[in-house]
Amino acid sequence: MTKVNDMYVNELECYAEFSAKKAQISIKSEARKGVIIRSRLKSESMLVGINDNYLASVLYRSRSFPIWLILCVLSLLLSAGLLGSDYAWITLFMSMMFLLMFFLTKTARIVFRLADEQDYQILLKSGAVQNPDLMANFIERILMNSMDHFSGASPDAPITETSPVKTIPAQTVSETAHEMGELAAQQNAPPPSSAQPQATDENGYEWITALSGDAYFRPVNSGAEWTLHEQ
Repeated sequence: MTKVNDMYVNELECYAEFSAKKAQISIKSEARKGVIIRSRLKSESMLVGINDNYLASVLYRSRSFPIWLILCVLSLLLSAGLLGSDYAWITLFMSMMFLLMFFLTKTARIVFRLADEQDYQILLKSGAVQNPDLMANFIERILMNSMDHFSGASPDAPITETSPVKTIPAQTVSETAHEMGELAAQQNAPPPSSAQPQATDENGYEWITALSGDAYFRPVNSGAEWTLHEQ
């Protein structure tokens, strides 16, 4: 592929389209939807889907051959030494050819490595990617989409805010325990003498049942303290 037709990255997906003479490749990654690679060469087209479960890594690598630059410099030095002779133009032409070969042989590739160590490689011309930072963000988005699959996060799911954990001061706990103790004591205490009786028997005693369920008695209309009835 010799040029980039389109490339964008956002919070949920990324897309890149490369083309060459009579050929085109597009890569699209969406969160929890895997990676889709579409390719077309003349009348032949192919579609490859990569499940997030099997995507191990994504690699972008560019490569050049400095030997062509070395040969170019040596040819220029030789041309300078042969200045004035017919061979000077030949060596100068060779140096230009070596410099041209340096740029023509620069390559790059995007490699999708799967969990079973199978690779999908897309060969690019090194100069096709003009923005290395955008390519880095593109690869990062693909990996983040894959990680969203394993974490179970859904890009469409709303963000749920969790309430902070509240710490109850020790003083509050102590006060609550004290209040509970007082309430238990009140339940076990006999009714006050001013409490109205609930029933009267034929033996001249009036009765009342406390909160604890215990029965208390006293002489009718005496206004005395209530006495616990022991069964």
